[in-house]
Amino acid sequence: AQQHCLPQPITVSANGLVVLDFAATALVDLDVQLTMASGPARPGFELVYAIDMANLTPGATGNNQVVLSFDPILTFLGASVTPSSNAGNSLTWNNMGNMNNFGTRDLLVRFEVPSDVALIGTQLSATATVTPAMVDALPANNAATHATSPCAARK
Repeated sequence: AQQHCLPQPITVSANGLVVLDFAATALVDLDVQLTMASGPARPGFELVYAIDMANLTPGATGNNQVVLSFDPILTFLGASVTPSSNAGNSLTWNNMGNMNNFGTRDLLVRFEVPSDVALIGTQLSATATVTPAMVDALPANNAATHATSPCAARK
């Protein structure tokens, strides 16, 4: 059972009617959500993944760690935030910072698709996971997998 302070009356001096609502604590357990998407994958061109994190609740998340596992044929080019580690086909960001109430964070990650046309039609897959410092009540929405297939460039 959660304990909460009962509201205490305060005096506000103002002309006219004034309504003040202050929340002393959040009554909703923390829930962080991660989604991801990408542009088209084309042999010999860049593939960009967009990782979007959202705090769906009024409480702070504490520091957030993000791990992205990507297809080993891709070559990592860079990201909007430099990863803490880059090992094999996994990137880790240990300090994505706190998300305050209903806050969001975005991460763009760039890769190069090899210029092998035999890749057209094969599936490239990536999975991202966010782990907040505070306990998440619904961890099932903390990860997302995105699959895309290389296609030929359009004229």
